[in-house]
Amino acid sequence: MAPHNAQSQNANNGSAVAEKEADLAQLLAIHNADLRELLGHRNATIEAEKRSMARELHDTLGSSLTALNMYLALLQHEMPDNPALLKRLDQMKTMLLSITAATRRLQGQLRPEKLDVFGLKVALHEHALEFGKRTGIACRTSLPDEDLNFPSSYDIALFRIAEEALENTARHAHASKVDLILDESEDGVMLTIRDNGCGITPAQPGELHTHGLRAMREHANYLGGRIEIGQGQDGQGTAVTVWLPAHIIDAALHA
Repeated sequence: MAPHNAQSQNANNGSAVAEKEADLAQLLAIHNADLRELLGHRNATIEAEKRSMARELHDTLGSSLTALNMYLALLQHEMPDNPALLKRLDQMKTMLLSITAATRRLQGQLRPEKLDVFGLKVALHEHALEFGKRTGIACRTSLPDEDLNFPSSYDIALFRIAEEALENTARHAHASKVDLILDESEDGVMLTIRDNGCGITPAQPGELHTHGLRAMREHANYLGGRIEIGQGQDGQGTAVTVWLPAHIIDAALHA
């Protein structure tokens, strides 16, 4: 084959390869977009079901427990001065209080009421307080002074990421304190959950692929952001950082 023909053939082959690579890149982009949309639809459906269940608990079981509490108060007022009966009544009231508290915790786990009423800042702060009381791990928050203006899908996704990261800290980190930091700037939003626990070491590669961490990645990818998991401050503990670019949030607000 003449040199000129060989060069021409090579050029044609290179052009064909480049076209195939471009086609594959386009197909991959379409596939990733479809996957993000599917994950987003799934997450939205799950959150809608959780909200419905929480509302049902509030409207039915919650009202029934309130009525029972009132009936017990009336019964106590009318009950004769019988120590055995009064003791049994106190036991019933204690059981009722326990059931009411458990119901409220379940409602909060299904759908944080403060998120819908007061917004992400208050919901994160209240969840950090409850987490500290429940686990004994000191949980400090650093939140923006200004009110946050995010789409509701971003509010719940960021809350779920923080919720999952804190639960991972409680289950695996052996930490004594954790920081929950939310920063907003012109460039975007950064959520960081950082503990002083044992951290993720090279001997624990599986820790990076747990269902909880996958769920956090799904939330971040659906929002158009990214998530990084690494060492915490001064190389101690673990830090989960979520970054959402401002232009992605603005586009979602005006969609």
